[in-house]
Amino acid sequence: GNAGGVDISVNGEDVGSIGADREVVNLTYNAN
Repeated sequence: GNAGGVDISVNGEDVGSIGADREVVNLTYNAN
């Protein structure tokens, strides 16, 4: 995994990386 290579944006705002380089991260997002 490489969570450090994934950036997330919410409602158009960048919230940054979801983890460190070579880190495995599991996330679940709801549409609410």
